Amino acid sequence: MRNIGVDSASIQVSVGVISRNDDYLLTLRPKDTHLGGYWEFPGGKLESGESPQQALVRELNEELGIRVISADPLIRIPYRYSDVDVYLHVFRVTAFENDPSGKEGQICRWVPKGQLRHLQLPPANHGIVAAIDLPELLVITPEPEGENGAFWKQLEQTLKSGTRLVQWRAKGLQAAESIRLAKKAVTLCRTYEARLIFNGTVEMAASSGAHGVHFPAAKMRHFLKSPPKIPPSLIAGASCHNEEEVEMAQEIGIDYILFSPVKPTRSHPFAIATGWERFAAICARSAVPVYALGGMSMPDIADSRACGGHGVAGIGRFWGGFK
Repeated sequence: MRNIGVDSASIQVSVGVISRNDDYLLTLRPKDTHLGGYWEFPGGKLESGESPQQALVRELNEELGIRVISADPLIRIPYRYSDVDVYLHVFRVTAFENDPSGKEGQICRWVPKGQLRHLQLPPANHGIVAAIDLPELLVITPEPEGENGAFWKQLEQTLKSGTRLVQWRAKGLQAAESIRLAKKAVTLCRTYEARLIFNGTVEMAASSGAHGVHFPAAKMRHFLKSPPKIPPSLIAGASCHNEEEVEMAQEIGIDYILFSPVKPTRSHPFAIATGWERFAAICARSAVPVYALGGMSMPDIADSRACGGHGVAGIGRFWGGFK
């Protein structure tokens, strides 16, 4: 398994995500180092007695000549390479002074966000790209109706409210009908510069023109024997309900996890809520962004973030506009 805990004997590293408009600063690792020739987000190892924030400020000043004024936690990533364990404390640098340049002779490059997925990055950086790309809220559709009806008005109102990531969930429809209606939803999402994730197979997502694919937890064991071929252009997510499923989901190369149920929910009244403490433990084991699902509302985004999560997902309090 690729994941490790923050308390294991891993190398602690602070990483800075620095942006300019919609471009992100990357540096090229020297050829004679571990993963030499790979592009990476800048940063470095914590020194004895340093906090992750202190290491971030020092490393970015030494490497790039910038003075960090403010930075917010983005994601924490445990990762096990074949020869070393690392734990990345990743920050979004929100304000800094001076123009960054390679003070240690390293090559620097500003990369558009849309190209980050296509660069050769260290595997541990995969979760950083996903965290940059994904919003804090993922809204799941209720069972869709036909061509007309309240469903489509509510979908548009959801998008008007600011939702930019929607999961198409149509378990009651035949595959062909689900794909046909999802195409209409994709068109509507694009009108509002939002993206649609198809809960189903890679083939169904591709046929509908969706921006991504979402896998149910029941698929995880099957995928370990026969992993799906996920095109780099598709966002991939998975539903998980325990630590084992979280580990299995990451083995197939997903971009995000929906973990549930964190709080009691009316849609699954007999499911035992895990609570925020266990959610935090799950986030500490995940190398990709984790959304809290189950009984969520907008204020829960802050609780998710405080636990190391990326945000929240749900239907009830988000569908048709935020409540």
